[in-house]
Amino acid sequence: GRGSAGGNNCTGTNAVTGNLIVDTALKLAWPQNEISRAKNNELVPEYKSAMEQFNLTGRVSPPGASCDVFVSAVMALSGLDPEFPKHCCGVSKSGATYTYVHDSPLYERLPYDDNFLRDKSNYNDANLQNGDILLKTSGNGNGEKYGHIAIFYRDSSNVPHMIHASIGDRTGAVTGVYGAPFEIWRYVGDKPINSTNTTDIKNNKSENKATNNTENIPISQ
Repeated sequence: GRGSAGGNNCTGTNAVTGNLIVDTALKLAWPQNEISRAKNNELVPEYKSAMEQFNLTGRVSPPGASCDVFVSAVMALSGLDPEFPKHCCGVSKSGATYTYVHDSPLYERLPYDDNFLRDKSNYNDANLQNGDILLKTSGNGNGEKYGHIAIFYRDSSNVPHMIHASIGDRTGAVTGVYGAPFEIWRYVGDKPINSTNTTDIKNNKSENKATNNTENIPISQ
């Protein structure tokens, strides 16, 4: 998938947020002030290692420069969804990654239509949590030429960001947000999303907390 690299600059992206998805993504991505390295298709060593570990290296060329490969590596390395790389790649409407997120019981969509995040100001909505997955597709009449998948991240100053790669453009990096018809998905499996206690698996999904102390379940429930 392809995504924009526009938005506000940020530094200090190696800080631990306490959200397992975001903290894993930050380890695999270049910080925003080093995005030129991502555009040169350089790989953060941890990202290179994760791609090798989960058989993702040969999926695209240059290696790692694809949104679905990046998110696959993040979700598998986090331990939350080791099966994710087996469904890479493709974020078009019939693509393997798009279909997997839609069909897997580990993910549930927040009750916003795909026009909600066309307005950049809506990324400030309090219901969006660190670690939410942003997914847009092409070929469904929304006017998008390319699909894309990214990790949502709100920094310590509450500035919204994406952590993502982009096919034919760059490897993993932190960027600003941009208006687009993204669906918002959330991990709702039984593994804790709080990275400070990764071995304590909760059977009750509502006990798995995200970093903003809201429940790690869609607000519709």
